[in-house]
Amino acid sequence: MENSEGNAIHENQIMPISDIDDVSFLFLTPAILLNKKGVKFSFSRRQGKKVKDVKVPFPSYFFYMTPFLLPLFLIYSVPIVAFHMAKKDTKVVHCRNYLSTLVAVFCKLFIRDLKIISDPRGIYPDEGAIIKRWKFGGFSYSIWKRIETWMFQKVDKVFSLSEGMSKYVESSIDNSDFIPAMVDESRFKFSQADRIEVRSNLNIKDDEVVYVYCGSIGLWHNVKLLAGAITAHHKMHNGSYKVLILGGADSTKTQLMDFGIENILQLTVKPEEVSKYLSCADIGVLPGQVQSDIYTNTMQTMISSKAEEYLVNGLPILCNTQITEVMKILKQKELDIAFCSKNMLIETGSTFKSNLEKRSQDSEFYSSMFSKSVILEKYNRSYECLCR
Repeated sequence: MENSEGNAIHENQIMPISDIDDVSFLFLTPAILLNKKGVKFSFSRRQGKKVKDVKVPFPSYFFYMTPFLLPLFLIYSVPIVAFHMAKKDTKVVHCRNYLSTLVAVFCKLFIRDLKIISDPRGIYPDEGAIIKRWKFGGFSYSIWKRIETWMFQKVDKVFSLSEGMSKYVESSIDNSDFIPAMVDESRFKFSQADRIEVRSNLNIKDDEVVYVYCGSIGLWHNVKLLAGAITAHHKMHNGSYKVLILGGADSTKTQLMDFGIENILQLTVKPEEVSKYLSCADIGVLPGQVQSDIYTNTMQTMISSKAEEYLVNGLPILCNTQITEVMKILKQKELDIAFCSKNMLIETGSTFKSNLEKRSQDSEFYSSMFSKSVILEKYNRSYECLCR
């Protein structure tokens, strides 16, 4: 169950699970979409042998909803979802966020033998505070923390994206499995041929160091830290450099220039071509956020898909030390060039010039760690175990 809207996460992290036999999808999707372009009503439903949509009459904005709206959401959603699960004779339900987990917990009132896996992907109370849906430490935050504890105690297993997330969850339940997000290794592995081709097309010289940041700059990452980390690292080698931004808002380039960054290439590329541009780069950047209580749990538990894609491509990573789970992985292979938000660059475990042979080896190593086949096998074992 997933409140998916057909984005890249839906295509790369969810639909591959259909490769497992006897798995079907029930999506909780908002009927009203709110974005920068305005309001969009979406009542069309995906239908198929393995796919069923349940439209929820709440705007997408309210998928971080205050506890006051939660009863209405559950009253509407639970009967419909319970009906479809009973019709499918569902044995195990895999819930990829807090809201769908809560729906499944209440569905168990109707389906007694239902086994529930909660796969939260992040810490909902803290994320709601970060996006300013409620105040950090305030009433709604405190209520969601209590709901969180109760919810984890009601499920049969929790999938955690990182060891840090497992430790966070284990304060409520001792049945947590560390299963990272999957990466399609066939798309993201390092390719020297792609590197040569893209650097030639972009007129990047052989001796230029290319920093890459993939995705939007928003609430999870800080553009000032991005600029500061690149500047601090560049001062250590004083060579020629370029900054490659893949996607993101048009304002990102302007913001970086305001912080003194030059030689910026901002490109919009197709999802299947992202790996080519990662291959042409020398250093991936994970700026994270400034040190603050509101970000502590998120920074200490997250391993983003962005980080995994950098790793599968073999990129050394200029990483904020607050992103502790990524730092643990980096230190194992000496890929890190770490900085903190106060004094910027503090340590380096990687050369400035790409060692392409080592990079190919690292790409192979991390491809096996995060590969789609490995993660799906872990899912399947858990499903089978709970069905016994």
